[in-house]
Amino acid sequence: MVEKLRCTVQCRADQHIPLLERTWAQVTKIPRRQFYDARVDPRTIGTRSYKKNYPGVCRIDYFSAHVYHELTMVGKIITGECVSAVGL
Repeated sequence: MVEKLRCTVQCRADQHIPLLERTWAQVTKIPRRQFYDARVDPRTIGTRSYKKNYPGVCRIDYFSAHVYHELTMVGKIITGECVSAVGL
């Protein structure tokens, strides 16, 4: 299942990206080879971070058509778009 996971570290411009990626790889147990290039917030270029230990954000993507279709159906049921399909 881990092979379907991908990560993207989202951080500030003054942060050390390799350190953040190592940290998030340890936290998530997802290999670094499954990390996309980090996304740096362009609004932070030229400014300093106030929180020195801020770890950024780790976005995790899970690639599964089956799960996608299930979640789509749940959304349709909740919004009432699928009432006739489930026999309600």
